[in-house]
Amino acid sequence: MKQNCDNNYIKEKEQFKKLFKQENIDNFEERFKIFEIFLQTDRHVTVSELLELLNENGYQLESSFVRDTLKLMCGFGFAKKIQFENGPVCYEHRHLGKHHDHMICTKCKNIIEFQDQRLENLQIQIASTHGFHMLQHKTEIYGLCSNCLKTRIHPMSLVMAKQ
Repeated sequence: MKQNCDNNYIKEKEQFKKLFKQENIDNFEERFKIFEIFLQTDRHVTVSELLELLNENGYQLESSFVRDTLKLMCGFGFAKKIQFENGPVCYEHRHLGKHHDHMICTKCKNIIEFQDQRLENLQIQIASTHGFHMLQHKTEIYGLCSNCLKTRIHPMSLVMAKQ
């Protein structure tokens, strides 16, 4: 699996180089550094989190430049801008040919990515039943993650409360 992932990253880096040079995008070297660090995260990141990762790797870049690069990466299909409920704007890597959905903890804001072929098949079946041809979709499930459930204080029944 790791080998396949590495091959995908190599292909994506080659595609990035080709597209950005073909379009004469300025500051290519700095943008490519952003892209490489972004690929290494393999999680949802905000602009400030990406800036922090870049700083940790010795790259001092302006937030507006990183934001502009992320916008370009979204435009070319390498990244996707997402925002769950009223949370911060995040960016995630768009894995070529792969789809996933999200479970979002409403307490700690942890985002869990998952993929279930049964759910995918059911959505296609439901759309077909309604004479609908699905082009894309997203599933977001909101609730409490297992860690937050463990620390949750169980509410007391009103009949047990003092008057």
